[in-house]
Amino acid sequence: MSFVIELTGDVICITAHGKINLEDVMGLGPSLKRIEDELPKAPNRVMDLSNSTGADLDFPTVSSFARMRNQTVLKNTVRVAIIAPSDFQFGMARMFQSMIANPHFDFCTFRKSDEAWNWATAT
Repeated sequence: MSFVIELTGDVICITAHGKINLEDVMGLGPSLKRIEDELPKAPNRVMDLSNSTGADLDFPTVSSFARMRNQTVLKNTVRVAIIAPSDFQFGMARMFQSMIANPHFDFCTFRKSDEAWNWATAT
């Protein structure tokens, strides 16, 4: 699996490793839902793409994941900070962000980790 998911304090940290593919991306939804369902409040999250080495992702793949997340019902609104230092990562993250039409998600894409964490943990 290309993603490691950890609950770090009050934030879900999703860290990408290696090459990301469709199976990895589609597996995120059920994994996140298990965490979200176990907690009284859905936590904000940080997705760090810094250690990914590439992606076998295209528009239909990103669109499928966005459709799945658009159907997600959460207990509250969450902030999702995406750390995407490379141009490719940043472009894919922004494309995904533009497809989200779920009022439970507030997305923002960053190139720097500290900016993403500051935004995700701000109250």
